[in-house]
Amino acid sequence: MKKLPFFERSFVKKLTNVHLLRIAEALSEQVYQEPEPGLLTGLAGQSIFLYHYGQTTGSDRYENLGFLAIQRVLEMIDNGFSWPSYAAGLAGIRYALKYLEQRGFLSTDYSNALDGMKPLLEQYAADRLREGDFDFLHGALGILMYPDQSPGKEPEIVLDDLLRQAIIPAENQLAWFSTNPKTGVQEINLGLAHGVPSILLLLSRYKSAEELEPIVNFLLDNRLTNSPNGSVFPHRLIKGEPDKPGRLAWCYGDLGVAMALWLTGARAGRADWQAEASAIMRKATKRTSLEPNRLFDTCLCHGTAGLALIFYKMGELTGHQELSDAAIRWVQATFDFGGRESFAGGFSYFTTGDRYVSNYGLLEGIAGTGLVLLSLLEPDNLGWESALMI
Repeated sequence: MKKLPFFERSFVKKLTNVHLLRIAEALSEQVYQEPEPGLLTGLAGQSIFLYHYGQTTGSDRYENLGFLAIQRVLEMIDNGFSWPSYAAGLAGIRYALKYLEQRGFLSTDYSNALDGMKPLLEQYAADRLREGDFDFLHGALGILMYPDQSPGKEPEIVLDDLLRQAIIPAENQLAWFSTNPKTGVQEINLGLAHGVPSILLLLSRYKSAEELEPIVNFLLDNRLTNSPNGSVFPHRLIKGEPDKPGRLAWCYGDLGVAMALWLTGARAGRADWQAEASAIMRKATKRTSLEPNRLFDTCLCHGTAGLALIFYKMGELTGHQELSDAAIRWVQATFDFGGRESFAGGFSYFTTGDRYVSNYGLLEGIAGTGLVLLSLLEPDNLGWESALMI
């Protein structure tokens, strides 16, 4: 993919490199004390930034620190770590090992280290599906979609279980109920991180356009006719009614749904679905305010760096200049959040209790913010974002 002309400017390069160095140094210290091994929450994700930063800058020191992070992850597993999930557990760590091997950072001896656990992980996924837990980050879907990047033989038993749980909200529609872990309420979740769009992406690997169409119909038929922040989709449906307009983010809202529609359309040969996705994205470029869109930091999950990455990728895919312009706008917003000296890497992250903290992770911390800046500065670093289905 092409570099945004914005990053050719000398002062932008300089500012980006200042932020990247601060992030790299903070992660260099964290390697020795990080308690979490996971891809999106801990060392496995941090290692991806360190490897890429080391290669881009030509620094063996940072690549060695990336390797040290992986060694610590494998030591934790040897010492009994066994949590299976994608976001914080073995499934995500296996993705990281495979990705780093594909990029030439690790040998196959390391990338295959968890292959013996694959049957156990798939059994866990099947068990979670039978319980109705298809959550991408914490339940079944993350294990089923990753780390193997290309679809193989259809996992028929698992998909049968998934399809058997589908509901028919209206004629020629399919959706899925889930239980909100915070409220215990049954809902239809429309977020990419936890809901129907991630199911659509999984099924798009194996099913025909005709079979996928009822799911696409459900999503498109539940667009909001009027929302105060300009959102096209709500976060969820409760008793058939939208709860509130979506935020502007990867995890929930228009961008995640649009990415799912675009990628599904590409796999299924449906240009009309891709056109719908493009229109949703282009409308989202008009949403420029922070607070109405619940933007409080720079994280990949629901912050400005995540927006910059998604708009950049969709701008490249569609050729629409307003999407590339939106990417630049959210990079600038990311810069504006930086330079907070009392927080790791100069960036703070909003958390429970309406407070800001240091966060080192890929999904909600400086490893993710750093990878976005590094990848927009040098697009050859892209590829890791498949960890988030984008």
